Amino acid sequence: MPIHLNIILVLGCNKSTSRQMKKNYILTFSVIFCFAISSLSAQFEVKFNPISALFSTPTISAEYVISEQFGFDLNAGLEFGTISNGSFFVSERLNKSGYRFRAMARYYLVPREGGDWYYLGVYGGTKKRETTSIAENVTIDNGWTESVFTYGFAVGFKWVTKNNFLVELNGGVGRAFNYEFNSQGTSRTFRNGGNIFAFNEEGNDLFAKATVGYRF
Repeated sequence: MPIHLNIILVLGCNKSTSRQMKKNYILTFSVIFCFAISSLSAQFEVKFNPISALFSTPTISAEYVISEQFGFDLNAGLEFGTISNGSFFVSERLNKSGYRFRAMARYYLVPREGGDWYYLGVYGGTKKRETTSIAENVTIDNGWTESVFTYGFAVGFKWVTKNNFLVELNGGVGRAFNYEFNSQGTSRTFRNGGNIFAFNEEGNDLFAKATVGYRF
């Protein structure tokens, strides 16, 4: 059945946020939008993570239900706000901005309504974060930029009501690779590992989320 989907995104960006980061935001959510539009004649779902929004990392996703046992999910999220950079004696607040993107293929084990109940999945994605000093008159910007690619396996559970509202829980574990870190002229790349949360050569990727949404 025809469905008209309008998405209005309001992004609060600090003046110091690079143009490249803004382009990445637009590109990431454009993929979600085009994915949904291309599925107008098929069954698909739009989902939102209310918990991540409480921590300044809003996340939305869209899933195309290919058949009763197969689905393809696209997940996109933003990151913004401030973080602390320093020790107990010297601390500085930094602006942060970033994005997360993940694609997942799913196999539903025992579907009841089709594309629901327990499932297994494989995923791949990318993350990027940029931090900058809040003060405008600083001589040295202590911020940094980091990015990483990820892949792994996931498990989850989805419950769809008779009114097509849904609740979903899932989590995954995998590897992070091609980690890149840049700060004050310092650039490092770890081809065989990396972690978006720690500067080391070995990185694991972990995630868990809860979403609510609607099936069209």
